[in-house]
Amino acid sequence: MKPLFSARTFFCALSLLLFGTRSADAGVIRYWTNSLGGNWFDPLGWSPNGVPGSADAATITNIGTYTVLVSTGTVATVTITIGGASGKQTLIYGSGAAFTKLSLSNSVVQANGVLVVTNQGLLGAVTIRQGGELRLDSPGMQLYDFSITNQGTLTWSNGSLAVGGSNNQFTYVTNSGLFQITGDTSMNYGGGGRSTLYNAGLIRKINGTGTSTIGGIDLINLPSGTVDVQSGTLQISGIASNELGGSFTATAPGLMKFAGTDTDAGGVASGTGQFQFFNGTFYLRTNTIPNLKFVSGDVYVNGATFQQAGAITNLTMDGANLRGTNRVAGTVTINSGNLLESMTVQPDGQLVLQGSGVQFYGFNLVNRGTVAWSSGSIAFGNTWVSNGGNWTMTGDASINYGGVGSANFTNAGTVQKIAGTGVSSLSGSTFFNQPSGIVSVSTGTLTMPFNYTNAAGELRLNGGILTAGGTLGMTGGFLDGSGTIGTAASFDGGTVSPGPIAGLIQFKSSLTLGTNVTLALDGTGTVPGVSYDQLSVTGAVAISNCTLQVASLPNVPAGTTFVIITNTTANSTTGSFNGLAENSQVTIGSQVFRVHYAGGSGNDVVLVRDSLSGAGAQLSGGGYTNKTFRLLGAGAGSTIFTIQASTNLLQWTNVGNATGDISGNFIFTDTNAPNFRYRFYRATN
Repeated sequence: MKPLFSARTFFCALSLLLFGTRSADAGVIRYWTNSLGGNWFDPLGWSPNGVPGSADAATITNIGTYTVLVSTGTVATVTITIGGASGKQTLIYGSGAAFTKLSLSNSVVQANGVLVVTNQGLLGAVTIRQGGELRLDSPGMQLYDFSITNQGTLTWSNGSLAVGGSNNQFTYVTNSGLFQITGDTSMNYGGGGRSTLYNAGLIRKINGTGTSTIGGIDLINLPSGTVDVQSGTLQISGIASNELGGSFTATAPGLMKFAGTDTDAGGVASGTGQFQFFNGTFYLRTNTIPNLKFVSGDVYVNGATFQQAGAITNLTMDGANLRGTNRVAGTVTINSGNLLESMTVQPDGQLVLQGSGVQFYGFNLVNRGTVAWSSGSIAFGNTWVSNGGNWTMTGDASINYGGVGSANFTNAGTVQKIAGTGVSSLSGSTFFNQPSGIVSVSTGTLTMPFNYTNAAGELRLNGGILTAGGTLGMTGGFLDGSGTIGTAASFDGGTVSPGPIAGLIQFKSSLTLGTNVTLALDGTGTVPGVSYDQLSVTGAVAISNCTLQVASLPNVPAGTTFVIITNTTANSTTGSFNGLAENSQVTIGSQVFRVHYAGGSGNDVVLVRDSLSGAGAQLSGGGYTNKTFRLLGAGAGSTIFTIQASTNLLQWTNVGNATGDISGNFIFTDTNAPNFRYRFYRATN
C-alpha cells in the first residue's frame, strides 16, 4: 500500500526490512554469493542457484566490494535488498537492460549498499537507509507511481526526471538524509496527481554552472530541512504549492529561484548567494522569508495572520505584483513591480517607492501615513489615489499615464517635493486638491497636470518651481510662499500671497489676475521680496479688476516706493485693481499711498507714499530737444508724479510718470509733443 503523506504531519520515514524465508508459493530468497560480482542473470551467482523470479526476493548482502550488473534482459523480481556488514555492494541497473523501468516493492538499500540506475527509471518503492546510496544517472528517466524514502544519500547527476504518472498516480520523495544534485538537471511533471518532495534532511546542488530544476513536484521543506545551492542555479517549481519552512542557503555565486505556487511556512534564507521568487504566486501567511527577493509573479498577503494581524510591517517588492486588499502598519518598499487591487497606509505606516518601473494598475490607494517617493516613475492606469497623509518626493520622479482607464489623485493632505534638483511630475494623473490639501515644492521643479487649475487648498512655494506644462490656473485656494511659477499663469479666483510674512513669487511667462482673485501683500521693510511682498513677472501682466489687499507696510517718508509687481520685460502692464484707477489713494494702516501701473522702470505696479500736499509738483519750464519736449519740475523728494497733458484745459490724459530726486527735482520727456500744435501740462502725485 502506498504511504500517505501530509504537509502538516511529522516526517515519517518508510522503513522496510526483509527477514526470514518465504513459503514455497511465495517464492524464495536468493542471496548473491559471488564476491567478485557479475551478471544478474548468472544463475550460479545466486543461492539457491537460479535467477530471481517475480515471486522471489533478491538479497545482495554478501560481504565484500563488488558490482552486480544488469546490462541486458528484464529483472523480474520486485523485492531487492542491497548492503552487507562490510565492503561495498553495488547493483547497476544499466542502460541496456531492456529499456524498461526497474519495478521495486519493499526494497531496501542498506548501509554499504549502492543502487545505480542508468536506465529508464523506477517503479514502486525503495528505502535508502543511513549509509546506503541511490544514484540516478540517465539522460531521461521516469519515476512514475514511485516512492523513495531516503535516509542515506540520493545522488542525481545527469539528465531529466519525469515524476507523477497517469491518472491518479503520484511520486513521493521523503528525504531525511542527503539528496545531492551534482550537475545541471531537471525534474518535470509527467502527468498524474500531485507529487511531493518532503525534506527533513539536506537537498544540495554542488556542481554545474547552469540551472537544475526541481519541478513537477511540490517541495514541503520541514523545520529540520535545508535546501542548499553551492554552484549555478537551483530552481524550485511546484505543481500545486511549495511550503517553504526550514532553511535555505546559498553560496555565491549560487542562486536559488522559486516559481509556481509557494507558501511561507517559517522558512529562513541565508548565505552569500541570492534568493528570488520569479514566477507564479506566493502566499505570505505569517512573515517574509529573509533575503528572498520578489522579482516577478504575484504576491498575496494573508489579511488575518500575516505579521501584525494581517497588517504589513515589513515587505519589499523587486518586480513582483503585490495583490489583494492590504494594510500597511510598518514599511512596504516597492523597488519595481505593480501594486494591484487596494492598499491602505495606516497613520503609522509608510509606503516607499524607489527605483523604476513601478505600476499602479487597477489600484486603489488610501494614504493616511507616509508615501516616500525617492526616484523613478509610476504608471497610473484605472487608478484612484486618496492622500490624507504625507506624499513626499525626495528625488526626481514622475507619474505617467499608463493608457488604461482613469488616473485620479485626490489630495487632502500634503504632497511635497523636498529634494532633487530636477523635475518631478504629477502630470500623468487628474489631480484634485481639497480644501485641506497642500502642494509644496522646496527644490527643483514640480509639474502639475497639463493646464492644471487649482480650485481649493494651497499651492506653496518653498524655493522651488511649480509648473503645469500649459497654463497654471486658479479658481480658489491659495498660492503662497517664495519661489517660481514656471509657466503662464491665469488666475480667475483664489488668493495670491507671497511669503508667509514677506516673499517673492516669480512668474516666468505671464500673469493674469482676474476679477475674483485677491492679491494679499504685507511687509516690514523696504527690500522687495525680502522684507515686503513682491511679484516678479517675465512677460505680459494683466490686472483684470482683481482685489488688492495690503495688510501692512513699514512707516516710511513721503515718496517712498514699493514695487509690488515688477515686470522684467518691455511689456506694458494692463488693467487695474478693483476700485483703484491710476494714481488712486490706498490707505495702509495710518499711511496713504498712491498706486501707479507704469512706475519703476515704466511698466511696474508700485505703491508710493503720498505727501498729502494736495498741490502736486510745480512745473518750472521746458523746451524742445531733438524733437522731444523736456519738462522741468519740482516737488516732494523721492516722489512719483503723474504727468498729465491737455489741449483744451478740460480733458486731461496721463502721459507718464516722473520721480523726484532727493531735492524733489525731476525731468519729464514727452516724445509725442511734436504731434500737437500746442499742449498744456500738469503734475500730480
